[in-house]
Amino acid sequence: VPLVTTLSNGPKIVKAQLLIDSQKVQELTAQKTEKLTIYWDTTKHSDGKHDLIISAIDDRNLTSTLTTSFIIQNNRLSR
Repeated sequence: VPLVTTLSNGPKIVKAQLLIDSQKVQELTAQKTEKLTIYWDTTKHSDGKHDLIISAIDDRNLTSTLTTSFIIQNNRLSR
């Protein structure tokens, strides 16, 4: 699942993290862009409710964090 964030204006992102249930899943550095795309592989997590946190640090060392919850319901084939 691609997760895309867009900054309305301001400095460039230099580091971003994706956390699922407070565990770091992915970290990007030196993006230098106003759009940030992080890919979340939901198949690596159990079905059910999960907390997703995206944290971005800009070139002025300011941090912005977005927290939301998602329900994963992967379509898995039973064997």
